[in-house]
Amino acid sequence: MKQNLSPFELVLPWLVLVVLLVYTVGRFAWAPYGGFTFDQAGVVLEVFEPGRNGDLRPGDRLLQIGELSWGEYQRDQGRLLFEAVTAGTPVPLQLEREQRLIETTWRYPGFRWAELLQRLNSEWWLPFVFWLAGLTTLYLIRPRTTLRRLLLGFHFLTAIWLAAGSVSAWHIGQSIAVFHTALWLSIPVYWALHFSFPRPLFRAPGWLLPVLSGVAFILAGLDLFALLPAVALPLGATALFLGSVLLLGLHLFRPSQRPEARWLLLALLVSLAPALAMSVAWTLGAPPVFQGGALLGIVTIPGIYFFAAYQTQLQALQAPVRRLVTVLAGILGLLTLATLLLSFGVDWLNLDTSTFGWGLVIAFFSLNLAVLGFGAVFAVPALAGAYVYRGESPATQQLELIANRYFAATLFVVLLLPLAFVSTSLILVFLTEPVTRLFLLALNWLLAVIIPLLGYVPFKRVVEQRLFGLPALPATITETYVNQLVAQPGRAALVDLLQTEILPALLIRESALWFFGDGLSASLVYAQALPPAVLPTEAELLAWRTPAGPEDESDTPPLRPWVRLLVPLRLQDRQVGVWLLGRRDPDNLYARQELPMLRALAAQTAAALANFAQTERLQAVYEANIDRNEEERRWLGHELHDVTLSQLGVMSMYLDGAVPEQLLALHGEITRHLRQIVAGLRPIMLEYGLWTGLNQLVDDLMERLPHETEILFDLPQVSWRYGEKVELAVFRILQLAIENALRHSQAELVRVYGQLSAQQIELIVEDNGVGIPPEKLQAKPRADSEYHFGLEMMKERAALIGARLHIASTVGEGTRVTLSWQAPPHVVDE
Repeated sequence: MKQNLSPFELVLPWLVLVVLLVYTVGRFAWAPYGGFTFDQAGVVLEVFEPGRNGDLRPGDRLLQIGELSWGEYQRDQGRLLFEAVTAGTPVPLQLEREQRLIETTWRYPGFRWAELLQRLNSEWWLPFVFWLAGLTTLYLIRPRTTLRRLLLGFHFLTAIWLAAGSVSAWHIGQSIAVFHTALWLSIPVYWALHFSFPRPLFRAPGWLLPVLSGVAFILAGLDLFALLPAVALPLGATALFLGSVLLLGLHLFRPSQRPEARWLLLALLVSLAPALAMSVAWTLGAPPVFQGGALLGIVTIPGIYFFAAYQTQLQALQAPVRRLVTVLAGILGLLTLATLLLSFGVDWLNLDTSTFGWGLVIAFFSLNLAVLGFGAVFAVPALAGAYVYRGESPATQQLELIANRYFAATLFVVLLLPLAFVSTSLILVFLTEPVTRLFLLALNWLLAVIIPLLGYVPFKRVVEQRLFGLPALPATITETYVNQLVAQPGRAALVDLLQTEILPALLIRESALWFFGDGLSASLVYAQALPPAVLPTEAELLAWRTPAGPEDESDTPPLRPWVRLLVPLRLQDRQVGVWLLGRRDPDNLYARQELPMLRALAAQTAAALANFAQTERLQAVYEANIDRNEEERRWLGHELHDVTLSQLGVMSMYLDGAVPEQLLALHGEITRHLRQIVAGLRPIMLEYGLWTGLNQLVDDLMERLPHETEILFDLPQVSWRYGEKVELAVFRILQLAIENALRHSQAELVRVYGQLSAQQIELIVEDNGVGIPPEKLQAKPRADSEYHFGLEMMKERAALIGARLHIASTVGEGTRVTLSWQAPPHVVDE
């Protein structure tokens, strides 16, 4: 399996991740722990441990911190607050409080758990959700259309301006410049996305998006050089969101797009409900330690866009999707309610300053993160396996989820390396004692080595098999294929094996297989995710012959546009079929080094199909012999009944009292015996139903039973019909089973019982005779063993109608013959 990502696509997510990690570490390690929080205007929002470090209150506006005035701090993005100040150092503050100028001294507290808790209970993790959504789009979304590129830009740019904006108040790493630039560049991406999403409003000119992007770059450049008025960025942010909402709302006026647009708008409103609820709670006095709960719903936004983008693909799995959306909405509502109740509970119990309160908050925060932190990929499990043929025209192609075995390894690295990077940074920043620092660094990187060794294989199994529903890819796939074919022979088993295990494991989503047989015709073995209209005709397939298979996909003859690779099926230097392989996740590539494996699979498939064809021919001959035998039975029964028995009846009219009684008795015995033969040759009562025919069979056999044997017919009467061939085969199998029991078992009782239902037959013939020794039951039939040939005939007749025949016997206790048959719904006729 290969993927075809460009160098830019390979580098892009990791560059964005570096930006996110820098600002995340900056939030927790480089941003000063000043003991209070403030906004961009310098207004104090929250004071930790009030009264302990000085006279500072929420609502105060900062005018000067030490020698740095607030105006100078805002103008110079390179200046930092509390620069080179150590814990416990007094810092003079100049404040504005209730329109009064106040000068006070603030003792710089340094690191405090309360402030760390506030930073944890914030939006620091939200950029990683959008980044993960972008990574998912890059690896798992095809085809490479403008809409896919817009989704990439939406996720990555949103992640950048969220990360940079969250630390811009501290001037960390030019965060203001990065935040402003990402926001300006987001405007054309957001507008173009919502213009085209879920489907374009109309056909826009090709120059529109480049022009909008050029204007955005110019505005971003002017902002970097402070050439825009202060009101420009707020106006740009307003245009960003209002323009997106307006464009999305315009889809409601398109009747064909109204259902998807209405659902998308409703989902977005639901995702913002927690933020509205937290705003109300804050107004009512909820403690700010739980303000991070307002972001619970926002993490579902990437998942909402995924669902809307794949609406056609989702039609194949409507029920799972409805369940998934219902569960997600329920979880979101419960977490919102729990956040509200816990906020007021912590405030009422005064737990916000206790270790228990911190532990409770962190535990609940972890729950939120675990449940909704990967909301961006909630669409993935619902879409696993929902593959729909799109055609080759770009106009008919829509975004679709694909599978990618590289994604598991990438995701594992994504989860591991940032944790190692962040933990290392925190150890270097907060630990100053050399021995402790060295020990924890060594332990940290030792875990970074051990975790991949022990955890990657289980992680990969969970992602590929549980998340995507992909079968495991065996190291020796050819040997596995052969072993499974031997274990479950048959054309239907081969098709099922290919379509449910081999092809999904190879991520092949479109394929078709033909078998030429005698070379004069081409029979379709299966077609995977392909409508009949796109398949080659029989004449095209038979006209195509090649002395050697194609070396790579470029050598594939243009039979159909969807064909990516053509693999001939060869058997002893003779072509007996062709295997057309089409779309393959992730990028429709078939590597040259994979061709030997595909040819080996094709060779095994050719041998199996040839064997199956031979078996089918022999089975057809055997079935024809049975039909001919039954026809001869009917003819012979007809002759005996209509001619011989009629002549015997006429003969009886001429027999008078002068005929010896022995002759009369012999005449009657011959007549009865012929009637029994006719009944066995031609089961007339079977024309009235299987139960009626079996009942008459038992009655006929009871007439010639020895006195010491009894037949018990214990089968509920029904009127179901199963088709002439099935009913006749079942009749003959039970006839042989009962006759074998009467002839060989020396039984006192032969019981016939079971159940006849609309779609199933379950019949049992059981005797209490001498039983069959295991060595005889398992022995192959011989010419001098009529009994064994009877068993083989029963098995062969059962196989012809797709029934299962099981014979169980215990020496000295008896034998049980069980016949089970499951009828296809269309076969049953009441």
